[in-house]
Amino acid sequence: MNNFKMTLQYDGTRYLGWTKNEKSVKTVSYKLEQVLTRLLGQPVILHAAVRTEPGVHASCQVCSFEADLPFSPEVLKKQMNQYLPMDIKVLSLLPVSGRFRADLGIRAYTYEYNVCTASVYDVFHSRYQAHFFPAPDLALMKQAASCLIGKHDFQSFSPVRKKKGTKKELLYLDFIQNKEHLSFRLTANAFLPSMPQLIVGTLLEIGQGKRSPDCILSIFEGNETPGNFCPSDGLFLTEIQY
Repeated sequence: MNNFKMTLQYDGTRYLGWTKNEKSVKTVSYKLEQVLTRLLGQPVILHAAVRTEPGVHASCQVCSFEADLPFSPEVLKKQMNQYLPMDIKVLSLLPVSGRFRADLGIRAYTYEYNVCTASVYDVFHSRYQAHFFPAPDLALMKQAASCLIGKHDFQSFSPVRKKKGTKKELLYLDFIQNKEHLSFRLTANAFLPSMPQLIVGTLLEIGQGKRSPDCILSIFEGNETPGNFCPSDGLFLTEIQY
């Protein structure tokens, strides 16, 4: 059995995330494992860097698997792209050390959230960005972002209640804005479920003037709730650092 690292991209619109506890035909991992098993004639188990949530897209997801290949990795990559749905594509497939697992040894993850700030929504990009008009105040959001950077207990920025493992380090939070588009770029050593969407939702409310930038500290202390949950349409997994 050889070990392989696979980098792929997918449009998460039709899927219930990467995987769920029960086997579901509407997950990204099911589609990939189904095609791999058919092509290789053997069961394949995928280990993913990130178990993306329902509707979340990925421009750079990494997974690994062990298998005996009857042909080269390049041939397998071409065959997979032939049989996979149009919204899932393999970017690279490479042999790696047997010690590598895509879900282990990760230093940082990066998500990008895209927002259309035009008065009239661009229907051709509706599956890949949220709509927010008028454009939020960038200065207010940057002020609030400075309170988010660093190591904090982000439990309040996730709907999932956990007893431990809620302290994460947000390494980087930046904004890219032009006339009718705004992107949030968040890099952390790990994310809690829905943490990017709730951070962005809170920052948008601050940028709209509905809340003070200081509310971030109150949210961390549990005295306030975070902003509205942003839809997953605009969220992309864009980078994984090992």
